[in-house]
Amino acid sequence: MERKSAFRPRPVKENQTDLRKSGLEIIGDLPWGTHFSHFYEDRDGLLSILVPFFKAGLESNEFCIWITADPVGVEDARKAMRLAMPDFEYYLSKKQMEIIPYSDWYTRGKPFDSKTVLESWVSKYIQGLAKGFQGLRASGNTSWLDKEDWDAFIRYEREVDNVIGSYRMIALCSYSLERCGAQAVLDVVSTHPFALIKRRGRLEVIERSEQKFAEEVLLRANRELEMRVDARTSELVGLNERLMEESRRLKAFFDHTITPLAFLDRDFNFIMVSRSYADKAGRDLSDFTGKNHFELYPHEENQAIFASVVREKKPYVAVAKPFEYPDHPEWGVTYWDWSLVPILDASGEVSFLVFSLKEVTEEKRAELALRKSEDRFRALVETTSDWVWEVDRNAVYTYASPKIREILGYEPEEIIGKTPFDLMPPEEASRISAAFNSIAVLRRPFRLLENVNLHKDGRPVTLETSGTPFFDEKGEFAGYRGIDRDITGRKAAEAEA
Repeated sequence: MERKSAFRPRPVKENQTDLRKSGLEIIGDLPWGTHFSHFYEDRDGLLSILVPFFKAGLESNEFCIWITADPVGVEDARKAMRLAMPDFEYYLSKKQMEIIPYSDWYTRGKPFDSKTVLESWVSKYIQGLAKGFQGLRASGNTSWLDKEDWDAFIRYEREVDNVIGSYRMIALCSYSLERCGAQAVLDVVSTHPFALIKRRGRLEVIERSEQKFAEEVLLRANRELEMRVDARTSELVGLNERLMEESRRLKAFFDHTITPLAFLDRDFNFIMVSRSYADKAGRDLSDFTGKNHFELYPHEENQAIFASVVREKKPYVAVAKPFEYPDHPEWGVTYWDWSLVPILDASGEVSFLVFSLKEVTEEKRAELALRKSEDRFRALVETTSDWVWEVDRNAVYTYASPKIREILGYEPEEIIGKTPFDLMPPEEASRISAAFNSIAVLRRPFRLLENVNLHKDGRPVTLETSGTPFFDEKGEFAGYRGIDRDITGRKAAEAEA
């Protein structure tokens, strides 16, 4: 064992030439796979190493895990990082750093189990890569260790030193100098390529034998290479099988889905279309692959929309959008609900587009026909000399045409919710109510039923009423629709004659 004031980094493996900033001037940059230790005297000494170590990791886009134990707890660690990094909350919001108490990592209420802890490190490493981080930077404080756990933990450190070289990881293990005797210091140094220790206010580096270290590096590199070759071969075989299966599934889906569906590249060339897409277009499947959408279907507005989706990377949804097929003018104007969704690659750029459609031509034409019919009906109702009305099964007005203004002086909305009998003198209301109920109970139409109503100004108005029952979609009686004609003048003329 030797003491040095200047540190020479451990040999760099061919696959680990990407040096990482350690944040510690005395050791400089480190390769992936570095596993070293640190002996500290007190809380400040511990933070003086760990804070710059993790600051460098965060700034290098590494996933950082800090396992705390006395004398630094979770909140102490967060406070120290905030003081060192004004933008520390930004990294927390990205979930780039986790600060975990040792009881939730090393023991979890159970005896220390090296296998479980190693698997947890690898799991965190995989999570970090999945989030887009470069690798894993980790540190754990061992002040929680009891004497009975020491031997098991040193075996774990040896396993870490053997395993970590296979991953893009950098690990720093912290040990309290006060709690470590001479044998413990030797144990720690023997399981780490080098250790940091502060003596008389000066930080020093203690290294393992260079020859032994080189041998270990070579053996580990060989083991790693063999493992990587085996794993990669197995991975490629499995990947190829999965790709073939996914390709079969995708083809089956495109052959049988009833949804017209197309995959387009970012320049709007067809990659693949479903059989239903081809059928709706009146074409063969082979007519599309490699062709540009707007060469087949020129449309300036749609082309601008497609370009906007690629530019802004946001989906677009159209509802009942009209379209005329240039190769099928006999189809006339068709209507479509459609969506265009950009699929982004790992770099955030548009990889391809998913174009899905639903034809709503029949529904839209029916809607337009209904609207035209309603417009004709409204024009007829509003120009006729009769008052058109509708009542529900309880004889309550649900519609009144504007003609009621001239006949009874009311606005149409004023009588909605009233019954015809509310507009009559009491005796007339009783008489007509009885007559109407005898007709309504039989669901029969009626014609020219004379009745007296009161105008809004109080004068009597004689009406001639005709109505027809109507029924809902279940065939149940829903009310009456009819007309009222003002025959007050005619009745007066008849009385004079």
